[in-house]
Amino acid sequence: MKGQSEAKVRDALKTMDLRTLVYKLPDDARNWKPADFAVWWDGGTALIEVKDTDAVTLWPLRDLRESQRLGILEAEKIGLPYWLVIWWRRARRWTISDGEIVLTSPGDGSRSYSWLSSVAGIDCDAGKLPETLRSVLLGEVD
Repeated sequence: MKGQSEAKVRDALKTMDLRTLVYKLPDDARNWKPADFAVWWDGGTALIEVKDTDAVTLWPLRDLRESQRLGILEAEKIGLPYWLVIWWRRARRWTISDGEIVLTSPGDGSRSYSWLSSVAGIDCDAGKLPETLRSVLLGEVD
């Protein structure tokens, strides 16, 4: 299933109204893979990790691999945005959340949809992913 959500994010990154260079990091166990995508545009760079969940209200932090956790922390050290993009299958909605806030905020090992879509980021329906990603990357939304 994640392959489908990754493809939707890749398509959204290619079709949003912003000139970008999108690089899909290889899924190769021999190399460190901090995120699914590296994205460059005029004036910015970000890492994006895509997740997919069948959950209704809670997303488990255990879904972040150790390499992704390290990627979030290393990106934070150098001021590189790291976005966690989660497809909530049952709700048919996306959350786009700041990876550092998601990882380092206190809690019980899971994050609620409402928290991910407000405190840590934003949400959107399936059809609004390109313009929402664009707004997030450009810093137009908190």
